[in-house]
Amino acid sequence: MIAFIKKWLFRLFLIMVSVLALVIAVENSSEVVITVLSYPIPSLPISWLVIFAFVFGFAMASLLNFVYIVRARLRNREIEKQVSAAKSEIDRLKAASSE
Repeated sequence: MIAFIKKWLFRLFLIMVSVLALVIAVENSSEVVITVLSYPIPSLPISWLVIFAFVFGFAMASLLNFVYIVRARLRNREIEKQVSAAKSEIDRLKAASSE
């Protein structure tokens, strides 16, 4: 139950931060020029840059989460194989000892 509440509180927090970022982005519509590693980015409104930063952060977090989930599933599959092999060995030893 606590995990459920924590999950929803975290989601609410993310929604609030996203709404705040969008409000700030809409209020700051003046254009700026940003230089990244000596490459100038064309003049864009600050709101577009903020939205791009959020979308980029979401995409990177999703990618990292996907990698984590795939690793966890592969590790889980390997552990399940080991457990199955151990159960088979236990059954074989029980059968051999009962003879």
